[in-house]
Amino acid sequence: MPRRVLENKGTALVEFSIVAILLLVLAFGVIEMGFLMKDYLTLNQAAREGARSAALGWSTTMIKQRVQSAAVGMTVVIDDIHLIKWPEGTTPPTDWSSWLPLGDGSVYNDAAAGDYVRTHVEYEHRWITKIILSAPIKIKSDMVMRRE
Repeated sequence: MPRRVLENKGTALVEFSIVAILLLVLAFGVIEMGFLMKDYLTLNQAAREGARSAALGWSTTMIKQRVQSAAVGMTVVIDDIHLIKWPEGTTPPTDWSSWLPLGDGSVYNDAAAGDYVRTHVEYEHRWITKIILSAPIKIKSDMVMRRE
């Protein structure tokens, strides 16, 4: 009997190390997905804020500032914020390529009342732990509203 106890002396440590590695990978995966989801929701809110500002007629400079201020904790580059419009009375296309760029009038943007305005925002999410994925992932968000 004592001989059997001596043979099984290190098995608990080996089993714990295998299970601990799996649990750590799972825990870090959940944390990474949580941060990715937080960035995705924040980017959606920023795009919504930009579309709301465009629908109210604000200038493109002010719209981009509102998008950046709504993206709390994220560095959204001005070049990654695209503002476009589609004239009222026509059916918007299924692709986004033929939309017109949103410009500025005297004080407000140049979209007429009833036009569709679209805000497209991109952000490059960087992984925190870089255990499984090391390359950053690009998150995109689009929001369309009607100009009031």
